[in-house]
Amino acid sequence: MSDEAPRSRAARVAAETALVRVVHHYGPQAYAEQMTVDHPDLDRTVLIADAVVAVTTFHRLLTER
Repeated sequence: MSDEAPRSRAARVAAETALVRVVHHYGPQAYAEQMTVDHPDLDRTVLIADAVVAVTTFHRLLTER
């Protein structure tokens, strides 16, 4: 996005950063809650860790240029 205005780029980066913080905070908990309902035999701690890795990987792939 080299033609993006500096202010627009800064706003986009700030929005992406905020979204990642929210997803990292709530996403793994929500994922683990649903998975333990669907699969009570699975370990909640492992599910949370899996969700963090998945979100981190998704964000990296989404934002790398």
